[in-house]
Amino acid sequence: QADAVAGFLADEHPATRAAALELLAKFKVQGHIDRILALLKDADPDVRRRAEAAANGLATFKEAQLIEALLKHELPDTRASAARLLTGIGDPNLADPIAPLLRDSDARVRRAAVLAEGKLSPKKFAQEFDRLLKDEDEGVRAAGPLPEDALGQREDALSLHLTRDDERRVVRHVVEVADRAHLFRCHVCQHA
Repeated sequence: QADAVAGFLADEHPATRAAALELLAKFKVQGHIDRILALLKDADPDVRRRAEAAANGLATFKEAQLIEALLKHELPDTRASAARLLTGIGDPNLADPIAPLLRDSDARVRRAAVLAEGKLSPKKFAQEFDRLLKDEDEGVRAAGPLPEDALGQREDALSLHLTRDDERRVVRHVVEVADRAHLFRCHVCQHA
């Protein structure tokens, strides 16, 4: 049955290709990963999105070379998908091919690269941290897990952008949350 469904990956209609991808993803069919990865270059954005979803969880280190080739594709969302798929494989050795994407012209690609580097190679991410804080795209600046080494730098950089009114609002909010948590604990203790 999977072979019959995979046959529709080459259909001329994007909706048919997308439906075939969805079925292959649902049943976690491993045998057609190379054909799924090829659809990351499809002309239809919905097909590309579904190809990434189908490949996510199916791609292994064995397919990493196929995915690495997509890091240089002309379509930004294909490059971003490739970075996310390599991140999903989870091998720290895959951080090196992703690193050039931290300087990609497209913000979506830079965001995917930041997330990948933060997960696969936190030390390399920490080296790029200062430059990424100055990125023109807010999503890039906020993306990715923070390496422990960079946490202090991040807090310092964020505090520079807060006005006194912002600081007061944050303090008031923290106090309100703490008060609610205290009231909740008291309520739970009374009814225990």
